[in-house]
Amino acid sequence: MISIIIPVRNREEIFFRCIDSVVGEIKKIKVASEIVIIADRCSRRNIDKINDLRKRNSIIKVIFNLKKLNISQLRNLGVRKSNGDIIVFIDSDCVARKNWLKNLVFPLLYNGYEASGGYYYLDGKKLSNWFSTANFAIKKKTLFKIGMFDTWMPTHEDVDLFLRLRKKGIVIYESKDSYVDHYREYGIEHLSKHPNKGVWYYYYHAKNKNLFSLVFSMVKDLISPFLSLNVTRIRYVITGSFLAMLKKLIS
Repeated sequence: MISIIIPVRNREEIFFRCIDSVVGEIKKIKVASEIVIIADRCSRRNIDKINDLRKRNSIIKVIFNLKKLNISQLRNLGVRKSNGDIIVFIDSDCVARKNWLKNLVFPLLYNGYEASGGYYYLDGKKLSNWFSTANFAIKKKTLFKIGMFDTWMPTHEDVDLFLRLRKKGIVIYESKDSYVDHYREYGIEHLSKHPNKGVWYYYYHAKNKNLFSLVFSMVKDLISPFLSLNVTRIRYVITGSFLAMLKKLIS
């Protein structure tokens, strides 16, 4: 079975377009599948709409989360509640293109791969980044083996997962024909809602390096912002690197 994990919080139009596109793709491949929606502290209006959606589609399972969890914790929760042997991730602000699911999961089902990543379009432009939880599939046993998503990380958790897979020698299939359209927020408004994203960027870089590389990277990254008086980046480097070293000490 395939389990498609979609965390969401109070998105409406684009989320329901996402679900419609995923349901359509499931019908094409004729493989037992389920959609696991993690409704994260949604409004009453959204809860009612999601419940209506579940009543109309027997393949949809809904988990209503009322606790304050970050995106890594939400995805891990969805995985634990899923029934599939293959886990697929798509973001709630993405719409699947034609043959998205087939091209993403068939390498796992029939060609022996343990994980695969597809591409996404942003504002109509194809991005070179082909590893993202906006479009990714992995065998559940493999995900459990590497420890799932790092729950310390409220962002950049997908890149961190990719680095850990590579460290274990797991080959990720690059699915060049699996696409989604990503309607993601960008710009000043988005950054103001997520002011600490830069911290986690340095955290995952620091976490996945040895001590020598970590110290070298900290020095290199600190010199540049000091020269340009970029106080925000200085804070990101120091905090992210500190968190990585702290986790290494307590793990």
